[in-house]
Amino acid sequence: MNHQPFEDWIFEEHLSDSQKKELKKHLVACDECRCLQNALKEVDWTFTNTVEMEPRPGFSARWEKYAEKRVYQEQNLGAWIVLSAMVMVAASIMMVNFGQIWFRDLNFFQIGIAGVVRTIDIATQTVQWVSAARFFMSAIPSGWAQMISLTLAVVAVFWVTIWIAALRRITANQRREV
Repeated sequence: MNHQPFEDWIFEEHLSDSQKKELKKHLVACDECRCLQNALKEVDWTFTNTVEMEPRPGFSARWEKYAEKRVYQEQNLGAWIVLSAMVMVAASIMMVNFGQIWFRDLNFFQIGIAGVVRTIDIATQTVQWVSAARFFMSAIPSGWAQMISLTLAVVAVFWVTIWIAALRRITANQRREV
């Protein structure tokens, strides 16, 4: 069935009397156009009877407080950046002016040797700890050692999971803002 020009007439506000009569006659016979006209009436009713929503009381005050807080944070950040830059410039000036006095008596060869000796000492202590752990583990029956290792692994996974969940909850607001 041809629905033109009736579909267009349904959306028209001003029709001639002959067009109105033809449209009424067509709507009696055509279910699709009648559904279209009913849908249009529902949409018109919705727009005319919808209550305009008001913001909750205190919305403007809360928004102004948030804006003031945001401006304060930005100003505070700017002040910290300026202060940090000034400290860095002052430190640089001091290093240039007094650096020769501070570093004149340093012997970098002695510092390097002391670092190597410390590294060897740490490696020796690590080897001693590992050998002590191996001796201790050899005294424990193998089944028990595996069970203890598995238990420690499960506890470690549990705590890492708790840590990740807590971190996600803590940073949830930051992720929403982005």
